[in-house]
Amino acid sequence: MDNSSSSEETLDNICEEPGGSKCCSDKEDEADNCVICFEPFTSSGTRKIACIPCGHIFCHQCILKWFSESVGQRRCPTCKRAFRKREIRVHYCRGVKVIDNSEIEEAKERVDFLLKKERSLEMQLGRQLELTQQLQNQNEFLSQTVEILKEQLRNTPNVVKASSSDSVNRTLRLFLKNTVTVASDNSCRVMAYNPFIACLFVSCKSQPFFAGFSVVKLDVQSGKPVGSIACHSGPVRDVRICPDGYATFLTCSMDRNLKLCDSRNMQTAQSICVGEPVWNCCWNASHSQFVYVGTQAGKVRMYDLRMICNQQGNQPLRDISNMQKPVVSLHWMHHPSRPENRQGLMASTVSDCELNMWSASDNSFRCHNIFFNGRVTSIQFDNMSDHFLASFGPSATFKNCHYLFGEIVENFIASDRESAVYAASAIRQFDGGKKQTVLNRNCLFTIYDEHSQSSTLAAIYDEESQNVGIQLWDMNTNRKCCQSDDAVCSSDDVVFDMCATTLPNEAVLFALTRSNVLFYRII
Repeated sequence: MDNSSSSEETLDNICEEPGGSKCCSDKEDEADNCVICFEPFTSSGTRKIACIPCGHIFCHQCILKWFSESVGQRRCPTCKRAFRKREIRVHYCRGVKVIDNSEIEEAKERVDFLLKKERSLEMQLGRQLELTQQLQNQNEFLSQTVEILKEQLRNTPNVVKASSSDSVNRTLRLFLKNTVTVASDNSCRVMAYNPFIACLFVSCKSQPFFAGFSVVKLDVQSGKPVGSIACHSGPVRDVRICPDGYATFLTCSMDRNLKLCDSRNMQTAQSICVGEPVWNCCWNASHSQFVYVGTQAGKVRMYDLRMICNQQGNQPLRDISNMQKPVVSLHWMHHPSRPENRQGLMASTVSDCELNMWSASDNSFRCHNIFFNGRVTSIQFDNMSDHFLASFGPSATFKNCHYLFGEIVENFIASDRESAVYAASAIRQFDGGKKQTVLNRNCLFTIYDEHSQSSTLAAIYDEESQNVGIQLWDMNTNRKCCQSDDAVCSSDDVVFDMCATTLPNEAVLFALTRSNVLFYRII
């Protein structure tokens, strides 16, 4: 190279092979272009200069791709000398003219960002259009429902409303027959009555020598405990008796488990891990192999007891609903006059209520919203009369506890029998006190007199009136027919649960406080 030539070393001199031949042709000058992709080098991006130990240079992306796609030992595309991936170095060569493409790369990044943003906006638009269509359909359905309810309201007599200050009609009387202490540590919470064996099953804390929580079996005739089972490590939230007369009952607990227990030997027969705290459970009265749970997270699930022995035992057969709030009430509607395809599961939180009706045509549940005005604390069903009693606690809308006695009615908005709209039809309403500190469960039941005339009674616990406590309301007349003569419990105690039954020659109401079960004769 003579003195008149440029002092800067050209890429031709760097890449010249030992024999003196050039690595590339005159048409594709290696000083300007990569010999793999034949594109000019750039100062940044994927085509920046990289070299390998033999000295040849390529685009950084090209030599990496060449290395990854080569089979066997990797060699230089020009001189066939072997090299390793870690020997690839980004190279700087003086005298090599590179294109400053920083603005182009920034523009590409900007274009990619805008394309991604455009796709995101298109997806959001699609979701909003779908949501708008759903809301329009829901609005149309609710409009039809309102018209049906208005028509029903015009054809229904005005609901008689009475307050708790009405005079007492003493055609009946509550007589305290017995008091049985179940737990001395104030741990009783729920109970259930089994009419087939005349026994009460009461939840409480286990004995001091045993950890966890138990269910005590209480003989109604003698008033004595005849057995117990330590079945849960957390508080028991519900106990339900099998409706088919089998000697089994369900328990659910805050320890995330649902258990099937045998009432004869008081042993756990099966256990299902639900995975979250369980607040309620119930049976399918038509098919007792199916059971339902309502969880603290608001999920309503269906389980098949025939499957809990296999690997799928802890998996629900069906997820029916997700109400997103603790389920405070769960009942299966099964009046004998109601056909199987008109039976369903009613689940309620403090603010929402759903009626999931079974549809045999597509083997699924159809959800119907039941609208209540107030803070729901419990819903009880009397399957003999096919009526329900909804209890509401004090709220911003209602200062007093109030109670609604009614029935579930269905209306059809089309000729198709599957297009039914279900609603709660109020028959009676009455008020209670202004105090409620626990989610207690009231009772709705039917009794018969000597002339076989039936009366549907609602047993209500008024926490504000400690000197009275339990009141009986006759739903046939909407009047308070009697009340307990003495205070049910002390000032620091409350009634958590109530249930009733008809024994030979008498009707009995059971009331559960923190420690005791109270036996009331209805005479």
